[in-house]
Order: sequence, then structure tokens, then C-alpha cells
Amino acid sequence: MNITGLHGFARSGKDTAGMHLVEHHNATRFAFGDTLKEQMAALDFRLDGTLSLAMLAESAGGWDAAAGHRAYGAEVRRTLQAYKALIAAEFSDHRPDSELVDDLMILDPMLDGGTTMAGLLEQLDGDWEAAKDHRLHGPEVRRMLQVYATELCRSNYGEDVWVVKVEQKIHAAGVTDVVMTDVRFASEAEWVVGNGGRIIEITRPGVGPVNGHSSEKGLDPRFIAATVANDGSLEDLARRIDQAINLSPITALAA
Repeated sequence: MNITGLHGFARSGKDTAGMHLVEHHNATRFAFGDTLKEQMAALDFRLDGTLSLAMLAESAGGWDAAAGHRAYGAEVRRTLQAYKALIAAEFSDHRPDSELVDDLMILDPMLDGGTTMAGLLEQLDGDWEAAKDHRLHGPEVRRMLQVYATELCRSNYGEDVWVVKVEQKIHAAGVTDVVMTDVRFASEAEWVVGNGGRIIEITRPGVGPVNGHSSEKGLDPRFIAATVANDGSLEDLARRIDQAINLSPITALAA
């Protein structure tokens, strides 16, 4: 399998580079975050409001009181049931409710807002990038994706949880040329390199971490086969990506 992994901060140009490889190099695009996004849309938690789950539980005197709250109890209970059903289906996880409540306190969704994850995506025609960059809801979209992916799923199901999911999708598709547009963690980089692939880092002037989450820390340089500066035109970026993928993974890693 021919794999190119793209690494870089948000808005560095990874998706643009990935589209170039799809259109001009017959690659099929995948992302470790694809399944994550599908699950977050299915959970459909609220994105706005003034009261979060942990805030209500603290002020009401615990989960049971929050679940029985006159105004917000129904949403609290729905939150638990949605999470319980999803992780049972996706991860065969049948832990007791008390442990699931601990997870939800970490995720800490809003309870009183009018906009939900699925609702926002519907407004934006399914564009996750637009959702993450939304003027009002973008920070909460990013926070929930990061916390769910890392503090919940990677902690509960292993650091390679999203690697396993994407590997299943690739095998089901039966493709041999793949571009991964979101290599962020060592376990993901190890999978790409371990399967004979290369990782190209994309940098862009003025672009850095969007927040302090662990997914924004960057990769160990030993995983990076080549670094491409996205500081010119789209044609410049495409040409530099072409040059980078023409290096063999071994040659690039030794450079």
C-alpha cells in the first residue's frame, strides 16, 4: 500500500494538499478523524448555551440531581443514553452507567443551547472545516472533537483506536494509494511509516496551534520524511508536494 500522511497545524493546508494527491495522483483520501466526526454528529450534543453538564451537576448536588432537574433533566438523561448506545455499538463497551457519567463529565457538553452538532453541520452542508472555523461555535466544535477523541476514546480504547477504525475503512475500500490528511499522534505516524508510507509536514507562516490540546503538540521529527512550506500559491504547494512524494520513504527519512 502506498500511503502519504500529511501533518501540520490546523489551516496549514493539509486538506488542500490531500485534494491535490486525490486529483492528480489517484490517491484515495482518508482521515483518522473521519469516524470520530461521524460519532460526534451522531451524539448531537449542544454547542452553545450558558450551562454545561458539569456545572449543573456541581450546583445541583451530583448526577442524580442533575438527571432529575426540572428544566434540564431530560437533556441530561438523553446525553447519557446517546453516549451509552453509541459506544456499545462502536466499541462493544458496556461499562456501568457510573463510569459513563465520569466520561460525560470530562466531555462536559452544554445543556441549554439551541444549536447542536448535527444541526450546525446541516446548516453548513456537512462541512466540518466550516464548523470548526465557525465564528460562534467553532471553538466548542474543536474542543468536543479533541476531548472525545483523546481524553475519552484514546484513553478508554487504546492509543490506536482511530488507527484501527481507519484501517478497517481502507481494507473495505480495497484501495492501494492512500493519503491520510490528519496525522497528529505518534501511534498514527507509526502506522503510516510501519506500512511503508511517508509523512509530509506542511508549514504555513502565521499558523500555529489552535489551542493547548495534546493533538496540537506536533510529531517527533523522526517521523517526518519531508517538510513543505505553504507560503506561496496553490501551484507552488502542489509542486512542492509532488517533489516530496517523489522521495522514497527511506531516502526522505535519512535526509
